[in-house]
Amino acid sequence: MEEITWFCPVCNGFSTIDQDCSNCGSPLIDQGRLFDFFDPYAPYRPIDALKMSDGISFDYAGHQCPHTMLCPICQQKETFLIKEQNDKKST
Repeated sequence: MEEITWFCPVCNGFSTIDQDCSNCGSPLIDQGRLFDFFDPYAPYRPIDALKMSDGISFDYAGHQCPHTMLCPICQQKETFLIKEQNDKKST
């Protein structure tokens, strides 16, 4: 059976997140993956293992990458789930 690799298009530079702050309406700035803030070694741990312990119950099974967004005006932080893509080629 062929293994499918999933990846975040934002983390890999294929797209960006264009969202406005739910508090003040200013454009949010992507701060990166939510679990990269857990501890200094989080960026080096397997992504799927981090998803199992990030407190979001459906990001692993739903192939979603949680990103932390920050409003530069009011400092509100928001989390957005980015739909991951896979490398499976359709024939």
